[in-house]
Amino acid sequence: MNFAEWLLEGRENSGAIAIVDGEHSVTYASLHELMRRYATIVRTKITHERRVVLVVSENSIDAVAAYLGIFYAGGVPAPLASDPKAALADIIADANPALVFTTGEHAARVTSVVAGQCEVLELSNELGLEAAREPVPFDELSLALLLFTSGSTGRSRGVMLSTRNLVANTSAVLAACPIKEDDIAFDTLPFYFAFGSSVVHTHLRAGAALVFHRFRAPGDLAAAMKHVGATSFFAVPTVFHILFRSPRGESCVPESVSYAMVSGGSLDAKTLGNIAVKNPALRMFVRYGVTELSAAASILDPAFLHAKPGSIGRGLPDAPLAVLRKDGTSVTFGGDEVGEIVGVGANVTLGYFKDDSSTKEHFREGRFHTGDLAKLDSDGFIFVVGREREFIKSSGHRVSPQEIEEVIRSMQGILEAGVFGEAHATYGEVIVAVVVVSNEAPVDASAVCAHCERLLPTYKVPHKIRFVPALPRTPSGKVNRVALKLL
Repeated sequence: MNFAEWLLEGRENSGAIAIVDGEHSVTYASLHELMRRYATIVRTKITHERRVVLVVSENSIDAVAAYLGIFYAGGVPAPLASDPKAALADIIADANPALVFTTGEHAARVTSVVAGQCEVLELSNELGLEAAREPVPFDELSLALLLFTSGSTGRSRGVMLSTRNLVANTSAVLAACPIKEDDIAFDTLPFYFAFGSSVVHTHLRAGAALVFHRFRAPGDLAAAMKHVGATSFFAVPTVFHILFRSPRGESCVPESVSYAMVSGGSLDAKTLGNIAVKNPALRMFVRYGVTELSAAASILDPAFLHAKPGSIGRGLPDAPLAVLRKDGTSVTFGGDEVGEIVGVGANVTLGYFKDDSSTKEHFREGRFHTGDLAKLDSDGFIFVVGREREFIKSSGHRVSPQEIEEVIRSMQGILEAGVFGEAHATYGEVIVAVVVVSNEAPVDASAVCAHCERLLPTYKVPHKIRFVPALPRTPSGKVNRVALKLL
């Protein structure tokens, strides 16, 4: 089976709209043709030993066509953020890609990072090439896709997904959600984000129309959704918090939108209440996503949204989630006992790319141990109460404190830095940095933020900077993160 061919199965000649991006759109037939042209390029670049192809781009018709073309040609796509920071150099070193696709806007910077290790090509729908005729079949259990996510050390690491993972997860989401052929799905999610790639997969498989939108302001979003007649909407919690920050005033989601899905964190009771007031007919699906479980791990049906507030559901069909004690047994239903969320079934991915130690630590006996802590109610619904690991969940992204600490410490005049997440109504959590400075150079909060902005994506830049004479430490010498929050 070839995953790209499976996604577009039966629509090779369809005149239905597949993707809308601004003033441009493409039918399923044209997308299929463009995919096969990109596949022709990819086939000339990849080898059996070197199959990874990076796509460094924001969402666009060509980015998706190239992504699909990599699958079609037997390559392994690895979509990445369009802002190539220091992490890209690490990914290039680890993945050893055969080719990098990017946009003209980013080509110069990407080329400088790649430094001749492979070819960099700009995305273009004017390829002038003969389309590849047949897809390359995949062993369903072999590596098919790399999605890079933050590791516990702050270094990006690739999660390896197989064709079996992708097909199983796409099918499970379609079974749990009302995604139909006549849907016009409004998508604010970058497809290098696991939630974003999953939305692309499910909607192409269903034959729906995807409308890409770069979120700027609530009014802009509402007008754009109304303009295209959107029927569904997908975003991280931050967007919903902004759209429904007040129960008063006109809703930013038009009545044509019958359902929406949030992932990357939870919606607070106030936001859910405001949604109920402004859009009482809007069905809200709450999704719990883990890249290592093929993106979607559980979806709470709208029927339970108010009966089970704060729950992530019970897992997906044929891919249940367990909440286990340290000894591997289930925690008690309906009690206060806390355990770790563990995924089983066809959603469990192949592990971490070139990281055997982390794979052995988190992937055990066919299960993935998420590090997220939760309780079970009497009906088996899962309620997340915290994270065993110290990731910060900001604007739908999982952020490693260590990564930000390393960046801050790299600044002249900084001795030490400790980072933690602080609850925030809009962003889920915001990043707080506690900093110790030396006497060699004056450093203020604006300088620290400016330094971070040069080296980190916006969602990783601290919202608050606090200066202290020394960081609290444990007896072993590590930063005491519990005490850090009390400073």
